Amino acid sequence: MYNSSHVSVLLPPFFGFFFLRLLFIQKITLQPVSINTTLNSTANFVCEANGDLLNFLVNNTPANEIRARGFMDDTTGISGGGSRGNLTAKAYDINNNTNISCVASTLSPPSSVTSDTVFLTIQGLLDNVGNLNHIFINGSTVLLTWTAPYTLDNVPITGYHIVNGSVNITTTNKSITLSATNPDPCILNNISVSPINDVGIGSSNNISFHYETVPLVAPNVSVIPAVNEESNITLNISINVSCNFCVMASEYIVTCFCCTYYQQDHNLGVFSIRRAMQLPNYNYIT
Repeated sequence: MYNSSHVSVLLPPFFGFFFLRLLFIQKITLQPVSINTTLNSTANFVCEANGDLLNFLVNNTPANEIRARGFMDDTTGISGGGSRGNLTAKAYDINNNTNISCVASTLSPPSSVTSDTVFLTIQGLLDNVGNLNHIFINGSTVLLTWTAPYTLDNVPITGYHIVNGSVNITTTNKSITLSATNPDPCILNNISVSPINDVGIGSSNNISFHYETVPLVAPNVSVIPAVNEESNITLNISINVSCNFCVMASEYIVTCFCCTYYQQDHNLGVFSIRRAMQLPNYNYIT
């Protein structure tokens, strides 16, 4: 009697090899990852697979066909019969937002598998800082504050460049305290703040302000007293001063005069001070 449960099939010798190749069909064992980097730097993409061949595609074009754009790939063997591919890419402007993948292939039987698609994203010079503001701590000291501009993940802002007149300052903080010795309230102070990354100094944001106090100046003063028939005493005070000064007219009043159009002495006028019933009364006569 024929027993159908015991049937022997004789396979060709090559079938065993073919079957083993199916068991070890190519696959991506190490996926490439997206890279954020700065302009003109070099990025390195890595991919591993167990196929016979491993190649990189850049925007679906073989990397070895666009080497003029700064792409260079090479492949080395690794233990277990696989391959490791390295793609170096120059972060030129033209390569920003490039998509990259690797393809593993076998020759027998012919087949291929493609990795995840990743991206090369490039950060250039940074935009200007935001919310630039100043707060007076006192008349000669001011606190500047600002917020960081946008930057790509893993592309750090390395510092901030501050220009205060002829003085250049670098800080890693988002604030700085500026002080002036004997500041002049008539001079407009122009301050710029720029972010820094590995590309260089980015766009600047500017702020202007006047310091609030200056030292008192003792001007030349001439006093001519006069007594009228009502026994009232009038003091005519003439003050000759240079431009850009503060005058203490009395213990009650300090007046600052700013002059930016001449650099010579001027007669600013006459103060008439009348004292009646022990109460001070001040009038400025132009």
